[in-house]
Amino acid sequence: MGKSDPICSSSGCDQYKHKKKERGYKINYPVPNFGVDTDITASHASLELAEGMKSHKLNMGTEESKAKWHNVAKDVDYNFAPKLDGDVITTHKNLADSESNLGHHWALAVQLDSNINGRSDPICASSGCPKSEYTEAEDDKIVQYPSPEAQGLDHDIKVTHANEANASKDLGHNWIPEGY
Repeated sequence: MGKSDPICSSSGCDQYKHKKKERGYKINYPVPNFGVDTDITASHASLELAEGMKSHKLNMGTEESKAKWHNVAKDVDYNFAPKLDGDVITTHKNLADSESNLGHHWALAVQLDSNINGRSDPICASSGCPKSEYTEAEDDKIVQYPSPEAQGLDHDIKVTHANEANASKDLGHNWIPEGY
């Protein structure tokens, strides 16, 4: 202690204070009190009526209700970056050493993707994975609608095309929709 700040003069550091300027509006003015809002009064009346009908007093914000509805999980600070187990650390090191020695990066996605590079899923047989009765029943519920190409255009679409053709003919102008 006893040392002065080399940035400031011996009289103190007041050269860096913000300059005082007018705000351009009043502060600390009185605000009129018109009483409790009518919606709040109506809510209190509804609550009192409901409590009377149910013969139950709603206690919110009291020490008893806070204790009853307290979420103890919020009392625990969860560690979102826990230290890894020693076995996991060793496994990671061994994997890195093996990849370095073999000059090959092991990618888990290659094993999980069922048809990457033409390989089959190791969990299922080469004929595919069998479906459960539930899955088959759910697949049977799916409605297979006929393709629009097979049915041709809808009647409304055909009428619209005909109306457009007639209008173009009457006006002597070939209409081309934007983007076509």
